[in-house]
Amino acid sequence: MLTLVAGVKLRWSSDCEHEIQKLEKLFLHHRCKEQEAPEAPLHTIEFRPVWEPLQMPNDVVTKWDGYYVGCFHQKNHVHWYHSAATELDYLVLSHEMWVIHDRSSARTICCMLCRKTMFRHVERPDIADPIVILIHTVMAMYNRYTIHAAAVELGGFGHVFVGESGHGKSTLSTDLVKQGATYMGDDIVFLFEEQGQLRVGSLLFEAKLFPPHTKRRKDFIDVVSQSGCKVLHSAPIKNLYYVRRSKEELSHLERQEPIEAVVRLMRASNNARMQYDVEVWQDICQRVADEIPFYAFWFGRRDLLDKSLFEHA
Repeated sequence: MLTLVAGVKLRWSSDCEHEIQKLEKLFLHHRCKEQEAPEAPLHTIEFRPVWEPLQMPNDVVTKWDGYYVGCFHQKNHVHWYHSAATELDYLVLSHEMWVIHDRSSARTICCMLCRKTMFRHVERPDIADPIVILIHTVMAMYNRYTIHAAAVELGGFGHVFVGESGHGKSTLSTDLVKQGATYMGDDIVFLFEEQGQLRVGSLLFEAKLFPPHTKRRKDFIDVVSQSGCKVLHSAPIKNLYYVRRSKEELSHLERQEPIEAVVRLMRASNNARMQYDVEVWQDICQRVADEIPFYAFWFGRRDLLDKSLFEHA
C-alpha cells in the first residue's frame, strides 16, 4: 500500500491481510498511485512477525531514553539505540514490539513478537499501537516534524491550533470545516520548511468527537468523507493559535509574544529531543515564532463561532 504524507511517500507492507486492511482504513485519504508526486522521497515500512526476542549488535549505544506522548507500554517509556557498525537505529517500545530504522536504504521494520496459543492460533501485537511513533520518527528523517495540534486550510493558508487535550482543538477544527474550511487533522499535523516556506502537513485520520446525539462517549468520525471537503496534504502557514476555553459567549483572539509560540510548539512536539535532527526542529520553531503571528484563541459558544475571525487575523 502506497501513501503520500506531507510530501513523503510511505510504502506499507505486512504478511497479514487483516493488517493491510487496517492500514488502508487508517490512511484512506493518503493513498496514492505510483506515478503521483514523482519527486517525493520514498520510505518503506514493513510489519514483520518474529518468534525470538530482540537481539541487537554488541556495539549499540543509547541514543535516547525517555518518554514519548502517545506511546503505549511501560508508562510511555521508549529506548532508542544506535549501532555504528550496521548504521541502524533500534527503538524498543516494549518487550514484544520494536522498530528498526535503516536510513541509508529508506526502510523501517516494525518487529512484532508472536506466540502460539494452546489452540495453535498465532497472537501478535496490534499494529495500531506503534503508528504514532512510527510516523513521528520516519517523517523526522525527512525534516517533517509531528506536533500535537489540529489544523485547517482557509483561503489557501493553514491555521494551526495547539493546546492541551480537552480544550477544543478537534471541536474547533471540525466546526470550521462545517463553515467551508478544509480539514487537515485534529490530533497530529506536521511542521516543515519547503523552498523557504513554512508549511503545515495533514494527517487525515478520523477525528475523535462527541457525536450530536450523545455527549457521554466520543466516536471516530471521518471528517473528510462526511464533509465532502477536498483532500489537502499541505499548506503554507498563516497563523498559529493556542486554544483555551472561555466563559464569554463570543470567541476572540489575543496576540501573543513570539517566545510563547516557541514554548507551545516545544510542548506540542510530544518529545522535542526525540528527533533525528533536533537543531533543524528548533530552527523551525524559531522561524515560526519570528515569522508567523501567534494568538491565544479564547473559545466561546460554538454556535456563535465565525470563520472570518481567523480569515481576518
